[in-house]
Amino acid sequence: MPFLAEDTWINDQASTHDISELEQCAIAVDATYYLGQLLDNPPAQEPLLPALGGLTGIESHINENLDNWEKFHIIPFFVFDGQSLTGQDDLALDRGLKANKKTDHAWALYSQTAAEEAVTTFGANPGAFRIQNLYPLLQETLKNRGLHFLVAPFNACA
Repeated sequence: MPFLAEDTWINDQASTHDISELEQCAIAVDATYYLGQLLDNPPAQEPLLPALGGLTGIESHINENLDNWEKFHIIPFFVFDGQSLTGQDDLALDRGLKANKKTDHAWALYSQTAAEEAVTTFGANPGAFRIQNLYPLLQETLKNRGLHFLVAPFNACA
């Protein structure tokens, strides 16, 4: 999973070091950002996610990542979003409604036998799936591995 994405602030902060420098360390991981990066980049990226209504292989990709951290003796400490602040739910609802319209358009293309264009349209609509729906899966995976995580009391806001 690439860690440098189209996030200019993050990219400006990034530096390269040998992975061995992090051995025996714990690192904090923003669960929402992590899951978003996982879903938006190969190999876990699934263009038909909105059409399928759920994920097909995300758990195996999460386990692969956790295995890699374990291999290098790095302990991830995931921090999950807490309660929404005023206005965040409305914004999420608005984004979801817009994503549903794009999904409807993709289904219309599919109905018109434009399958390839439909797949492209589905894949260009990452907002159709709420990342927070994956929290229970990731939390259960972390519990099964004996890893700790934290649910913040409130979401961050900037």
